[in-house]
Amino acid sequence: METRGRVIGIDIGTTSAKMVVFTEKGKVIASHAIDYPIIQPNVGWAEQDPDVICAAVYKKSVSVSIEKVMYYQKIFLQSVLVQLCTH
Repeated sequence: METRGRVIGIDIGTTSAKMVVFTEKGKVIASHAIDYPIIQPNVGWAEQDPDVICAAVYKKSVSVSIEKVMYYQKIFLQSVLVQLCTH
């Protein structure tokens, strides 16, 4: 079997984590998304549980997408972007 690399994109958003696995030419070969809640304990407040977000990314989105393409041996890291905003 010919081994080809794959590119994984992960978007950790406000309400969900999404992961997509692409071929080197940009064809989508696997994807997965999982939602998580925004906690609103009071009017005008918004919180998130970082443990829930990490579980969504590491235990669910990544594992499901990797399982779909685990016969490929190379995964390329293109870039890492972290965007933080506080108000």
